[in-house]
Amino acid sequence: GRLPPAIGCQLYYALIDCHLTHACDIVIDVDYTSLELLDSLNRALLHRILGVGKRSGVVQLYSELGIYPLRVHRIQLALHYLRYLVQLPDLHLAHKALLEGDNLRSRGVSSWIGDLEIVLGNLPFAMPRGYCF
Repeated sequence: GRLPPAIGCQLYYALIDCHLTHACDIVIDVDYTSLELLDSLNRALLHRILGVGKRSGVVQLYSELGIYPLRVHRIQLALHYLRYLVQLPDLHLAHKALLEGDNLRSRGVSSWIGDLEIVLGNLPFAMPRGYCF
């Protein structure tokens, strides 16, 4: 038989979400086309959990299950990692690497923090500009 959506969500978070978000806090999805395959697979799984057809609305799919879209979830995890890095002591090597990455970003060189800036700038709503470093 079919599983109730609540059980399906538990299985999703336990067995699938960890694979879809592995290392997303380290490797930022600057090019959305590379994430499209994972996102389409994710939507297909969520359609199966709810037992609805492929043409059902995407917004309703996420709101019914209480799950963030994959792109948003991956950005959220990267922002959590950024918060962790910012809160490290100044002498910590990872904190120094963050500051150096911001220095590279300010000079127009590719860096993790620069990739995060690009991803946040590509969100479908305005983000306030300003840097905390």
